[in-house]
Amino acid sequence: MEFVKKHKKALIISSVILTIIVVIIILMFTLFSLKSVELSSKTETLNITAEQTEQIEQKTLSYGGSVLFINKDKIVSELEKEFPYLKIVNIETQIPDKFVIHCAEREELFSIESNGKYYVLDEELKILSISNSPDESLVSFEFEGIDYNEQTGQYFATKLNLNLSSAETGQFLTLGSSQSSYFADKMQTISTSVLTAFEQNNRDISYVKSQFEQFEIFYRPEQVSETNYIWRTCLRLVDRSGFEYQIVDADINLPEKISVLYSALTAAANEPSLLEGTYLMVYQNANGDFAYSFVER
Repeated sequence: MEFVKKHKKALIISSVILTIIVVIIILMFTLFSLKSVELSSKTETLNITAEQTEQIEQKTLSYGGSVLFINKDKIVSELEKEFPYLKIVNIETQIPDKFVIHCAEREELFSIESNGKYYVLDEELKILSISNSPDESLVSFEFEGIDYNEQTGQYFATKLNLNLSSAETGQFLTLGSSQSSYFADKMQTISTSVLTAFEQNNRDISYVKSQFEQFEIFYRPEQVSETNYIWRTCLRLVDRSGFEYQIVDADINLPEKISVLYSALTAAANEPSLLEGTYLMVYQNANGDFAYSFVER
């Protein structure tokens, strides 16, 4: 009793604080409990149906808990895996009990063939769908790799086997599984930046799909001494008329090189014979300037 009398004031203050904390906790898990989810799309959703929209909202609701503490990163990761065409920009918290999922729909751009299956990918190389036949409206993307011959001690170019037999929709394509990290990083950089490079030249995804039928990353050996070569990472583009373009060192300054490509086509419009029996090569010359040449086949 003596202790209680002595510390009465402190005990009262502690009880008040404890009560406030309990009330706050109760409010957090009642007043701030997630009760409503809205999907807000920034683009037209052709592949995300009304039924899927409802499923996305209901799945988000199922996480439950306080809107102040729910792990949004986990929600984003799991929703984007289950719904491949969904690209979540952010999840907005609207106090007291609502989430607004701001999203866009991933657009089909590339088609990659592996073991008789065709994988539809967006510009970030996310697998959106898998089918048994190609979609001619998409850009076919192929890859050449670099292999090493232990007997001769030399590198050589070879068609890259992506081996996607175990790949699923919702996954991102990683090009490093059968390549050294050096070459894999270059391929990944080019593949995931090519659309951005076109967009910086005012050519959007619709234009790219209508203009080109095939892209390919390949390697060009360049002799620098009697016994040594360096490998140039190149991007081959084939348009829907069958004309070929090659961009040398495509992992460096790609937007600028695509700009040069269109400058070359403008020049060729005044001299159509340049396009006969040639392909267009874009590169950076010894002076560091971007240049192009129409090369005879």
